[in-house]
Amino acid sequence: MSEHNSNMDNEDNGQQNNNNNNNNNENNMNNSSNVINRGGNANSHGRLEVRFLVCSRDAGAIIGKKGSNIQTLRQK
Repeated sequence: MSEHNSNMDNEDNGQQNNNNNNNNNENNMNNSSNVINRGGNANSHGRLEVRFLVCSRDAGAIIGKKGSNIQTLRQK
């Protein structure tokens, strides 16, 4: 009987660990979308430099094929 209880305890601990990992992932995602205003100013050419911190898995979609999205933004 004690072996059965031990297995149930292990399963409960595993579920708690999974819940903790999910909460940590959600917190990291929420924190990663925060915007930090550093009081950036336009440079001497009247351009504003903007920097984004993104996950590497999303960077390709933002940059575009051969940097096409970045080039389009720079032209505007």
